[in-house]
Amino acid sequence: MRIAYKTGKQGFTLVELMVSMLVLSIVMLGVFGLFASQQQNFRSTSDLARGQFNLRIAMLTISRDIRNAAYTGSPGLPLGFDTANSIKNPLFDPTNPLLPISPVNKGAAGDISFLKVKTKAWGTSTNELLDSSTTVDAIDIWANFTLRTAEPLNDIPTGTVTFQLTNSDIFLSPKGDPVAIILIGDEDHVESHTVSAVQLSQGTTVGSITLIEPTENTFYKGSLAGLPSPTQIVPIIHRRYFLDERASVTGRSQVRTLVRRDYYAHSFEDTEVAQYIDDLQIAYALADYEVIHTPGQPDKLEPTRKIYSNIDPELVPDADHDPIANPWAIRAVSLNMTSISFPRTGEAGTRGKPHPVFTEMSRMIRTRNVGLQKLK
Repeated sequence: MRIAYKTGKQGFTLVELMVSMLVLSIVMLGVFGLFASQQQNFRSTSDLARGQFNLRIAMLTISRDIRNAAYTGSPGLPLGFDTANSIKNPLFDPTNPLLPISPVNKGAAGDISFLKVKTKAWGTSTNELLDSSTTVDAIDIWANFTLRTAEPLNDIPTGTVTFQLTNSDIFLSPKGDPVAIILIGDEDHVESHTVSAVQLSQGTTVGSITLIEPTENTFYKGSLAGLPSPTQIVPIIHRRYFLDERASVTGRSQVRTLVRRDYYAHSFEDTEVAQYIDDLQIAYALADYEVIHTPGQPDKLEPTRKIYSNIDPELVPDADHDPIANPWAIRAVSLNMTSISFPRTGEAGTRGKPHPVFTEMSRMIRTRNVGLQKLK
């Protein structure tokens, strides 16, 4: 005898199962597509934010040093080296004064290589940008970047080569190499000298400085009649900003990096300021000059308040307005930096190739200490 059970429930047919799976697949594809799109947008936004952040860091750092060009740390003393007939150092530079700021002469700079500017033209077989014939720029700045000064322990007579100082540590690099140039001055005269060695007393900041060439004047430790301020000794550091290929933070690739190089007596020290800086272009604003005739004296060039702006050192209008030949005439520096980011493969692009995104930042920086003595 068979007993039939009625449950009141019926199963799904094969067709119903297939339709349900098809609808579910379509919904899941839409969800995953939206998720992938949002993830790609997040990555692209992160790359752009990274480029903007690096540009801001690079611009802030180099702008601060440009403003400090020719800064000595002694505003009460005439230690400026910002004019055409200012301090000269025969051993350091026999033809020009100690420079406050200058474009790097690409034909004479032997310790760095100049990268090519990336164009916005596409490569034929890859998504990499092509190199143009133009090179990136670099800039040299001289100043007392320690922002400190020292005073001699004793008077410095004419012909002195070695003398004692307080806080001599400011004349040494973090690795112990002495600065290359110092200024010695009071309210009467100023000299520039090349440093041979700096010695510190054990456990103190007191030490001695040895010069290559002896002093030409006598400098006094304390205040004398007509000299209300004591002699000041100022370290001058030559600092260069340029782009170089360096290992990325992850170490997986080489990326363009803004590098700050400080030159000392026997070596230099590099600091990586910001990565993913792909281009650096620099232009200059120079003051015009007029000839000053003084009976019995050679003619002098005096800067006026007329300014020639946006001068490219490689395309100067004439020799009189060349920022390399006339660095003391520089009144402002125009910086333009570019960071390039590439969206991930599969994002918006032509035939699957992602378009590179160019993020640019520009700024005009006025020099605070260059040419002030002539334009008061």
